[in-house]
Amino acid sequence: MNTIGLLGGMSWESTAIYYRLINQLARFQRGRLHSAPLLIWSADFEDIRRLQVAGEWYKTAEILAAAACQLERAGARLLLLCTNTMHKVAAEIEAAVSIPLIPSIIQSRRITSGLTSSVRISASSPSPVLVTS
Repeated sequence: MNTIGLLGGMSWESTAIYYRLINQLARFQRGRLHSAPLLIWSADFEDIRRLQVAGEWYKTAEILAAAACQLERAGARLLLLCTNTMHKVAAEIEAAVSIPLIPSIIQSRRITSGLTSSVRISASSPSPVLVTS
């Protein structure tokens, strides 16, 4: 199974949901006490929020692109942005790395080798969902 890099902290509560859902999927797919190999970068959301309010999205893009590079250097083979709003700067994040960025709301046949179910993850809905088929 490939290591997943999580760009989190926007907010930490959302990141915790993604962490839980990804590990539940790994356990569902692989059984027993399996969990997913994950690397987590967590922003101080207050800093990001200030930039959002000021309309300085390019600065948020720089922060997240640098974090994505850190995760890639640390061994992540794909990235997951644990927020919906920050997809506004997804193109800048993708341009900074050579590994794929998976949207926070995904429909994918294969997010990592070993996980082949169709998956939908959304932490922004009132009841976060993980659906496999």
